Amino acid sequence: MSFMERIKSERCRFFDFLDQYDCSQLILWGGGLAVKTIIPYFEQRGLTDFVVCVSEEYWKPDQLMMDKYPIYNLSVVMEETEIKRDILVAHLNDHVDLTVELPKRFSNRINRVFQFDVFPHFWQGPVLSYVDRAFYETHDDELETIYNYLEDDMSKKCMISFIEQRISGDYSFSEGVLADPQNEYFEPEFIDVNERVTLIDCGAYDGRETEDFFRRYGEDSFSFVLEPDSENNEIIKKRLEKYNDRVSILNVALAEKEGTVTFVSGGGLGSGIGTNGDVKVPAISLDKLYLENKERFQNRVFIKMDIEGSEPSALRGGTLLLKEKKPILAICAYHLKEDLITIPQIIKSVNPEYKIFLRRYYRGFRDTVLYAV
Repeated sequence: MSFMERIKSERCRFFDFLDQYDCSQLILWGGGLAVKTIIPYFEQRGLTDFVVCVSEEYWKPDQLMMDKYPIYNLSVVMEETEIKRDILVAHLNDHVDLTVELPKRFSNRINRVFQFDVFPHFWQGPVLSYVDRAFYETHDDELETIYNYLEDDMSKKCMISFIEQRISGDYSFSEGVLADPQNEYFEPEFIDVNERVTLIDCGAYDGRETEDFFRRYGEDSFSFVLEPDSENNEIIKKRLEKYNDRVSILNVALAEKEGTVTFVSGGGLGSGIGTNGDVKVPAISLDKLYLENKERFQNRVFIKMDIEGSEPSALRGGTLLLKEKKPILAICAYHLKEDLITIPQIIKSVNPEYKIFLRRYYRGFRDTVLYAV
């Protein structure tokens, strides 16, 4: 059996929705990037008879337009409506099943709620771009190899559900495969809480994972915290102040080689290396960090990596570390459409002794983590 014979989805169900729906009773719920990027898909089909709404807590009188469309307070619209409305959830909060929660909130004022895991697909650029079935069919042999790398049934179920969901945008493919989100990156089955551990937190954002790490592991554990965004870096320093003697906070990017990279800043979750970046930041490789701090690598080494699509190049910059210390790896495997193929290929090529696992943590395809132990 080829890998793609296991995959049943043919295309994105959001496009089926557009082809079959007239929008006359539709509310687009969301006032951010998701709505802004999908409105042209409605306009291309001549579907403009919709209302854009945001939740009451986000509605501001001085922020009344989304392009040429007025933005309304969802609560007010639902109170005043004389007919049942349909809602398309058009924002990126996919941790909650809003097809269930919204009808509870507005009782008999809602007809149907649509929620698709597709809106990151419409972002411009390579990160979280749309992936169709044709892409995966092109890589069928490689996907079968990766599938056979996976060490347990749950990893294989996660891989199939991930690809089904990436193609279809259907949240139902996440049912039955989600692990406890409290253990994201720190799965007890892969890392022993009784070990002395050195964490390399790559893409630390606001430092919450390092703080979680210190709560879980002993006083002899240590963390390198790598975060190139200067705004995030200041937040990290405050958050981890009480762990000052157990942490090294580095305002650098992680790359294949030492040097300088262009970085998209802004203090948000999506900050990352990119050719359209607005600042230049110093970059370091994993091997450079290892060679300059070998005394800290006597512990069991654990690498958590969430760096917005730069994971493959960062791993290529850590070949010596992966060979000599075989650190436990927890790597985000969803930013680039090739990640689920490329990341395990790199790891296995550097150190064939690694065992590969895959876990999913939330309803959306994001927060899919590849573990190598």
